[in-house]
Amino acid sequence: MNIKSLSELLSGKSQKTKMIILLVLGALGLVLVAFPLLFNSDSIDSTTKTEKQQQQDAQVYKEDLEQRLTDILTNVDGVGQVKVMVTLDGENSKSIAYNETTSGSSSTDNTSRSSEQTTVSKDAVLVKEGTETSPYTLEDKYPQVLGVVVVADGAQNVYVKSYITNAVKTALNISAHKVVVLPMENNKGE
Repeated sequence: MNIKSLSELLSGKSQKTKMIILLVLGALGLVLVAFPLLFNSDSIDSTTKTEKQQQQDAQVYKEDLEQRLTDILTNVDGVGQVKVMVTLDGENSKSIAYNETTSGSSSTDNTSRSSEQTTVSKDAVLVKEGTETSPYTLEDKYPQVLGVVVVADGAQNVYVKSYITNAVKTALNISAHKVVVLPMENNKGE
């Protein structure tokens, strides 16, 4: 619609009718501008969901490590009550399987020149679980443990402190300098 036909449409109409027509056209223009953004927001939302899921997975992994260490250490003779804090490096990551398709073409013209063109496309392998479709994961990589702090009742005893350090080192396959064992404050409030 050009301006001339728009002015013909509006000529002979009341001021109120002209305003309504202009508002409708303006709203239609906004819808047309916003329409592509609605579809792109899905991919943005899925990226945000993936990042949030990785953060939640890392948090669950961290809490699981802390709980398992607490369970192990409370069963060691002389340790007593235990609190454990684990610090991780980053988030979980996944190696996703891809189908890779390669297609090529070559051509030769009359001047003895030839050209080749190769196209590679890479699509994620999808797996359907119930109603959800997700990429097929080859490997889950968990974040590295940066350090562990253990606060225990029996940590004032040198032998118990050594037991705790060795248990944490072995359980998490980390070096001793990443493990700190501290005595728990006794008789709080007395």
